[in-house]
Amino acid sequence: MMSYSNSNLNISSAQLLRRHRRNNLTDDEFGKHLRLQFDRFSESGLSKHAQLQKALQNSIADGKLKPGDQIPAEKNLAQLIGVSLGTVQRALSKLSSSGVIFRKHGRGSFVADEPRAFVRFINEQGAIMPVSMRVLDRKIIHTKGSWYDALGTDPMGFIRIRRVFNVSGFFYCYNEYYISVSQFPTMIDHPIDDSARLNWILVDETETPILRVQQRVGIQKLSARICHLIKVNRGSSGLKLELVAFSFDDRVVSYQQSSIPENSYMLDLSVLDWNPRRAKAH
Repeated sequence: MMSYSNSNLNISSAQLLRRHRRNNLTDDEFGKHLRLQFDRFSESGLSKHAQLQKALQNSIADGKLKPGDQIPAEKNLAQLIGVSLGTVQRALSKLSSSGVIFRKHGRGSFVADEPRAFVRFINEQGAIMPVSMRVLDRKIIHTKGSWYDALGTDPMGFIRIRRVFNVSGFFYCYNEYYISVSQFPTMIDHPIDDSARLNWILVDETETPILRVQQRVGIQKLSARICHLIKVNRGSSGLKLELVAFSFDDRVVSYQQSSIPENSYMLDLSVLDWNPRRAKAH
């Protein structure tokens, strides 16, 4: 394995990276960062392609590579890291299949955008209905439920945030949002107001990119407590919407469930996965 030092990133290697960077790092700094990330896993028992995969994932997680950034060409990566072209191709193939990057024929590989999951209601005119939110409470819980099945075991418990959504004054929805305390301890006291988008707080504050979401919907009888909170008759039925967000290696980031009463409006569950329009040729 090649050792790394500043001098090992020669002028030609730095030039290979110059047109790929869109942040304030110099080419030398990014090259050194990627090589150090690669070397971190040298004693982990991972194969070289898995080491490179982890190195690129970490570069995305810590903001050295941002959504829309072009990944250096395969031959350039092989030269920079000191591995074979096949190793680079296997690493990029794994990242592509998991949605971390996307590939455009004739242009190269790009960092995928974070998916934006929309739960939107559409009125009779086809317009999106404005929604406002009120945070009810936030607490640490240790009980088991559907969130436990999604997030797994955490001896420190789960942070639960309960909210009510007002859909243009026509009806209300109830939402419970769960994350693991051990994964996101800073979220216990992080300021949350009535305009907060919780998953994007995780992205911004903890550098945990959300790479995909899973949504499921079913019919349920609403509990008396939920009926009271969303101002419908006791015994009413409604939709139960579950949303699970995933990060690297399909690790679950958050789980949330919403209760939606019967109403006359269309529910749009669009998910914008990764936006290739953000990837520009440099």
